[in-house]
Amino acid sequence: MWLDSWFVSQLGSTCSYATLGATNNLLHFIIKIAESISVGTVIMSGQYNGMGAYNKVGKTVNDTFWITGILGLIISSLMYFFSYDIYRWYGVSEDIIGLGIPFLRLRAMSIFFMFIYFALMGFLRGVKNTKAPMYIFMIGSLVFIVADYVLIFGVFGFPRMELLGSAVASLVQYVVMSTGAIFYIWRNKEYHKYGINLMQGVTDLGYMKRLMVLSWPVMIDKATMAWAYIWLCKMINPMGTKTVAAFCVVKDIERFAFLPAIAFAQVITFLVS
Repeated sequence: MWLDSWFVSQLGSTCSYATLGATNNLLHFIIKIAESISVGTVIMSGQYNGMGAYNKVGKTVNDTFWITGILGLIISSLMYFFSYDIYRWYGVSEDIIGLGIPFLRLRAMSIFFMFIYFALMGFLRGVKNTKAPMYIFMIGSLVFIVADYVLIFGVFGFPRMELLGSAVASLVQYVVMSTGAIFYIWRNKEYHKYGINLMQGVTDLGYMKRLMVLSWPVMIDKATMAWAYIWLCKMINPMGTKTVAAFCVVKDIERFAFLPAIAFAQVITFLVS
């Protein structure tokens, strides 16, 4: 996120930087919803795996895959078709709206793949495999950084897309990470015992209900914190584009400071489950 912001800042456009930061507040809110479902998957997969109920682990993965996929598709569609209304409610300037609508629509396409990715990471972490998610994320991050730089500035023969290059790079990143996660789980013989069949569809509504029961308190916790950034930015927007851009810089620094505490809290979730 920092590198992405830095690349965009090198364009010399405060409006582009403010558009990126304001839109990232919205996307951060969506990411927290996806993360909360992933936490529910971690708990369910970990409990069934500890019991030796491997078939139930597989059903959890199948159902979570489809639930998150459908939810991601709905949210992506809403963001794509109502992007103008979202920015109008946000209260940003017309300049930001003009830059933001095509940017948000491209980012909306990556939301679907992001939900799939988080669901699969929940399974891997639930069965106490934390290294594979790390490697998959490292590969995805490297792909994003390279694609982000190449597409924003238009080097190596690629078109100069500026702010839109960041959105395309994010789409490429989540396609790579979700595809990589599916391929890893499918090829790993250790996971054959779970009977995972992602083409099977939803197997049991009971798993869906339990997943939602486990996830919604976490969702409220995470989403409320993320929503605070959106509301604060909405209050700041009338102060002008430069103020919005300054707020986005401070926000990114603050989020970075939270990461160690969030990481340790997640490790505790793995161990207890």
